[in-house]
Amino acid sequence: MVLKNIVVAGAVFLSGCAYAGYRVKDRSIARDFKRPNPVVIAVIPMLDRWGGGNFDATFAASGQFLKAGYKVVDRAKVEAILNEQAFQSSGAVEKGAARIGKIAGANLVLAGTFSKQLDYYPYFEESIYLRLIDVETNEVVATACCFGTNIRTVDLVPCAARELVKMMERKHD
Repeated sequence: MVLKNIVVAGAVFLSGCAYAGYRVKDRSIARDFKRPNPVVIAVIPMLDRWGGGNFDATFAASGQFLKAGYKVVDRAKVEAILNEQAFQSSGAVEKGAARIGKIAGANLVLAGTFSKQLDYYPYFEESIYLRLIDVETNEVVATACCFGTNIRTVDLVPCAARELVKMMERKHD
């Protein structure tokens, strides 16, 4: 019996050390947010803190909103607008998010940033911050942040996007 308890305790300890999960860090939605009907979301490229993009993260975010039944503007259309308007070269993608959304025919824009922080070798913490921006007011109406240890950015995006979807659904009810 004692040996069994030691083996179970050891397994729990080892599995905890190797855990690569994620958690919701923060989420909020504006009190006066009224969900548009229909919801049309333009997802702009997710950026890291150095300004690099992550196609997989952008794709994963779009997927969560599509699963929830929302319309998502085609990524190629958003990229064409970014290139045409020279947003990417100027680094002003987030500042011009509302304008990008209007041109794309969306009423909300999803923007996101991610970061990786080396805690202690070989562990690192990854975070994703997603923001929904109202195209009409250019205001951030909802935010969600998820983080995890030893996890890829693209695996964190669905966590934060699901939180945004949940908050929008609650506001609609």
